[in-house]
Amino acid sequence: MKRIRNGGQTDRYHHGEMGVNSRLDEMQAAILAARLPFLPGWIEARRTRAALYRRLLDGAPVEVPPECDPGHVYHLFPSSRPSASSCARGCASRASRR
Repeated sequence: MKRIRNGGQTDRYHHGEMGVNSRLDEMQAAILAARLPFLPGWIEARRTRAALYRRLLDGAPVEVPPECDPGHVYHLFPSSRPSASSCARGCASRASRR
């Protein structure tokens, strides 16, 4: 395993097998391992926020990502709008109805 981690080197400049260059050192691995138990909660929080965004933006002049995969983690939640002026008008009209 040590040889594979070291680019497959057996001796300096001698490679007995294919190796990898993963750039993950022991410190990074320890930090990621400690954070791993929190990942399901973080993902659920992202899904909750995505549902909130969808609800709040329903009827607004913006397009949001469709909900087509219940396992999506929403690393990004991009939205697009036809034009800035129509978006501003739509948001203003929604705000005045509240």
